[in-house]
Amino acid sequence: MKLRSLILLLITMFIILVAGVIGFFQLDLSTALWVKIAYGFLVLLSPVIIATSMILSRKRISRIGSLEEKIKEMNLLNKRLKNSEDIALNYLPVGMVIYDDTYTISWANNAAKEYFSNVLTGRKLGVVHDELSKLVEKREGRSIVSIYDHEYEMVHYPKNKCVYLFEVSEREETKKRLREKMNTIGVMSLDNLSEATQNMDFQEKTVVQGKFLNAIDNWCKKHHIYFINLRPEKSVLLFSRKQLDELIKEDFKVLDEVNSISNANDIRVSISMGIASSDVDIDDLGDLAEEALKLALGRGGDQVVVNIQNQPLRFFGGKSNTAEKRTKITAKINSRALSEIIQKHDKVFIMPHKSTDIDALGGSVGLLQLALSEGKDAKIVLDFDNIDQTCQKVINMLNREYVKLLSYFIDPDDALGEVNSETLVIVMDHHSPVQSNAPKLLERTKYIIVIDHHRRIDNILSEVLLNYVEPYASSSAELVIELIDLYHQEIHIDPFEATMMLAGMMIDTNNFTYRTGVRTFEAAALLKQYGADPFKARLILRESLDDIKTKSNLVNQAKIINNHFAITALATESKTDRVQLAKTADELLEIDNIIASFALGNIGNETIAISARSIDKFNVQLIMEQFGGGGHLNNAAAQVQNETMDHLIERIETIIESTFKEESQMKVILVKDVKGKGKKGEVIEVASGFGNYLLSSKQAIEASNANLKSLEDARETVEKEAQAEFEQAKKMKEEVENAPIKLYVKIGETGKLFGAINSKQIAEELKIQYNIEIDKRKIVMDDNIHSLGSYKIPLKLHKEVTAVINLQVLEEK
Repeated sequence: MKLRSLILLLITMFIILVAGVIGFFQLDLSTALWVKIAYGFLVLLSPVIIATSMILSRKRISRIGSLEEKIKEMNLLNKRLKNSEDIALNYLPVGMVIYDDTYTISWANNAAKEYFSNVLTGRKLGVVHDELSKLVEKREGRSIVSIYDHEYEMVHYPKNKCVYLFEVSEREETKKRLREKMNTIGVMSLDNLSEATQNMDFQEKTVVQGKFLNAIDNWCKKHHIYFINLRPEKSVLLFSRKQLDELIKEDFKVLDEVNSISNANDIRVSISMGIASSDVDIDDLGDLAEEALKLALGRGGDQVVVNIQNQPLRFFGGKSNTAEKRTKITAKINSRALSEIIQKHDKVFIMPHKSTDIDALGGSVGLLQLALSEGKDAKIVLDFDNIDQTCQKVINMLNREYVKLLSYFIDPDDALGEVNSETLVIVMDHHSPVQSNAPKLLERTKYIIVIDHHRRIDNILSEVLLNYVEPYASSSAELVIELIDLYHQEIHIDPFEATMMLAGMMIDTNNFTYRTGVRTFEAAALLKQYGADPFKARLILRESLDDIKTKSNLVNQAKIINNHFAITALATESKTDRVQLAKTADELLEIDNIIASFALGNIGNETIAISARSIDKFNVQLIMEQFGGGGHLNNAAAQVQNETMDHLIERIETIIESTFKEESQMKVILVKDVKGKGKKGEVIEVASGFGNYLLSSKQAIEASNANLKSLEDARETVEKEAQAEFEQAKKMKEEVENAPIKLYVKIGETGKLFGAINSKQIAEELKIQYNIEIDKRKIVMDDNIHSLGSYKIPLKLHKEVTAVINLQVLEEK
């Protein structure tokens, strides 16, 4: 408080105090005492009240002044903020768009209008920019959009219906350049090369290997790939992510080129490749490429597996059934390894896949007997509520005739109570934890063995003790009986157990028609030695009348797409099993012109199963993998949960449409004369369906650049050889016509020869008299010579060159 105000306050208080004292003494003596006390108190209190009032008033005035100052400052700040917002909204390089409930632009700042070169306000987002509109409708928060060759980061606030656009062209261009230069390593294998050329002589083998390596080298040069050939069967490729994108765009055409060379030479050689592109150390990148190659080989070869950083694995190729590569040596090594592992564990659990089929069950029983022979506590983990009808039929038979075997089955929940960290778990007929009967069982132990015959998928069990996955085998039962046959000690297999395994082979090969090789029949013969009964196996696989009616209905209602694909589905409310669907798919494949079939049905637990079959090079495995399934080139399946039947059928149809164009044309080179189409060596254009038939029947090879060049080279070689033959024939003609033959013979009294002169004698005399060697078949004679005289005999040396042999038949003196 200022000094002036303080003095004024003191004076006022002094005046009031003096006036109060004077007034007190003016009071009448008769005035009551309490009145005098009250008056005195009021006199004394008045200065305090006045002083307090003046102080409070002063503070109030001071506060009002302070608030007025703050209001002035806020008004100034608001004015500055408004100016700043105006600058930000209209002058800074940040686009801003506000839209309404109908996705119509309500307002846009100057930057946004400049980005789109459009007034924007009142326009639909979809009209202005389709991609941006879709992102907004999907309520995407952040994304990169391209607007007139510029890149923008979109930041979207759906609640406020507001979109901000920040130009990031330079940043994205830098990221793109860095991505394009990312190190990429490929490891390539020429599958089956050694086996295919083992019976060739050194020169022929060298020529054939050279054709493959030359095609690969040309492909690498075309795409600027550094090609390191470690040995004929294996190579390393070094390139960048940009080049990888180009290879992906062309679907790795080198696969088809190599297959064409194989077809032309009537051998089974293909390429498998593992490629890794990632921002990691080069040695780690090499390991990733090697793992990708292992996966490609595990899926059957003839394909490329690409591992790109932060992306799911991608697969290319896999259009053919490659030649069988497994040998007895491989089986023996795995049999020995299996024995060594089992001997180290007291408890063994054998676990087939969920929705267990007869192949998984039969293979599991074979492994059970193998483990029991080692004196181990072995059991099969089986969910009796999750098996197919064929397995249910087998379980019913066990209950009637083979009760002892049932004691070796254990429920998954009970198995979880018995498992410990030292338990050995053998995963049978699958190699992914999501397919297992009891996935939690795999989390309780680190001792795991995998035995399977399906092509590998990317979600495989890792860190296993033994990984025996052979996609070249017909069934898991085939692998198991081989292991048993090569085991170090004799294994007891009951005839019914052998019959179960045989039934598994029969169902997986469709009665020995799919994926059936020499080893398959050898395995069947082994099972027969153990007492397997083919008739009883057929009884196990027989269908009920209702199943046959269901299958007939499914076939009858099948939908044919593009004249080559059949799709059928059982009504969602009806329940079926995987075996029924597999048989239906097989039946659909018997329809003329059908190259792939798909059967769908509800198998319970809100799960729809899909069974797929195909012929030739149409790969149904790749299609089933898009539904989380797998299998083989011509035989695959999937199980999908929480999807509608109609949506699944629609997805299959979309995939088919995208992978197959009706009556698309293709060029092929005939390697044989084809009636009505052309002669050997001709290049013809035919419909894809017929073209694939010509390729698969080895009547033609694909008209790839490599094959066309080989054809041209072959033609040039033939022309040179033909010209050489022509010149040689002309020279021979001159020699023959200047070499008259005198042939002395004995004659009888009538003047006729003893015997007759034929082409063989003439050729021999030409050799004896002039050392000219000719083929007797080229001497043109209507009949043998029976009398003396001079003869001019045609000699067809070439289609355009005919010589004349001058023969004199004279009497021998």
